[in-house]
Amino acid sequence: MVDIGIADSIELMKLKGIGPGFAHRISIYREKLGGFIKQDQLLEVWGLSDSLFQTLLPNICLKDPSNIRKINLNTADFNELRIHPYIGYQLAGIVLNYRKQHNGFKTIDELKKIPLVNDQLYSKLAAYLKVE
Repeated sequence: MVDIGIADSIELMKLKGIGPGFAHRISIYREKLGGFIKQDQLLEVWGLSDSLFQTLLPNICLKDPSNIRKINLNTADFNELRIHPYIGYQLAGIVLNYRKQHNGFKTIDELKKIPLVNDQLYSKLAAYLKVE
């Protein structure tokens, strides 16, 4: 079993179908996210097909999905926000404008007031955010 939450590129390459390119992309994507919270996030890695994911499933695990890096909505700068795969350039600017207009975020739920943040995006993103 390979723990996709902490495996380095060499460990990831032990999985059938994962070569140096995929191993690197998985590591980079995991770093940009702040860590994986679900195994199926591997499907978000560019080029990783559903059939390859199904092949990997019996050989992967995620032992500690709670060990993720969280972004503080009240202190993060534009670049920190925009590089997160679920936020991007446009939403990062809107988040910063909302923060400025409302003197910061009181709760993560305030993101739901931003038109670009639908329920699906919010459910994916909320685990990676905090308000302090």
